[in-house]
Amino acid sequence: MSKVARFKFHRDHAMRAARVLKLLEKHYGRADPSILNLADTYARDVFGDVLYAPWLRVYAVFSGTFKEGWIPDNYYGGVVVPSMKGWYGKIFALKPLRRSIFDSDAFPDRAYFVNGLFLTAQNVVVSERAIEDIVFRQSEKIVFKLDGTGQGKGVFIFDRSTFSVDAIKALGNGVMQRFIRQHAWLDRFASKPVATLRFTTVVDDAGAISIRACFLRLGRAEDTHVHTASEICVPVDMSTGELSREGYLSNDVKFGEATQGPCFSDLKWERLKPA
Repeated sequence: MSKVARFKFHRDHAMRAARVLKLLEKHYGRADPSILNLADTYARDVFGDVLYAPWLRVYAVFSGTFKEGWIPDNYYGGVVVPSMKGWYGKIFALKPLRRSIFDSDAFPDRAYFVNGLFLTAQNVVVSERAIEDIVFRQSEKIVFKLDGTGQGKGVFIFDRSTFSVDAIKALGNGVMQRFIRQHAWLDRFASKPVATLRFTTVVDDAGAISIRACFLRLGRAEDTHVHTASEICVPVDMSTGELSREGYLSNDVKFGEATQGPCFSDLKWERLKPA
């Protein structure tokens, strides 16, 4: 990351954190200066720069105390992600590969469109004439998700009347999945966008996978599917599975750290160095 890009990256994070902090103080009252000082000191001593203090301040004010082990959101995005993902992270943005990588039938994949070819979920090339019957064989609606997209972007819902081979070709590479019907209990929040559970997982140096945070993502009544920009996130108690009484307009690492963290304190991510 260039000096200019790094400056803009941390400036944008600081501005977002300041807005959140202002909202928290409006709700909870003025922040305790001693907690804010602990966040600043921890940012300098552990992460090497006060640039990482803004999100630590947010976590502390939200929690009402300071907890060692928190990972600032801009440290996660600017240091951890580039260090951990690399080319393998880029490969995983190719949605047709996920079912093969996990070797699991749990994915609701029906077919793929890759570089001009249509393939079944078993990666068998099929003709354009056959693809419609394949994807709608067990579902009245399907969801098409574009490669390299996330946060509710690049998602398109089709039924037989709106589906066409030309439409898929025009959109680009991606996966066609059967449409999942949510439990009727969840319809009380929003009936059209399907609620999802988001698990934050990590892999340690021994290859063991563990869950560090979990929350329910709810869409809005006017949405066709859950969008990061408008979703409501409800923390899930990791020990009981119970939903929190409150939901929040956030869903990323800072959300998990503030509501259920520290989530990654045993992974020693603070030892990583910026690229």
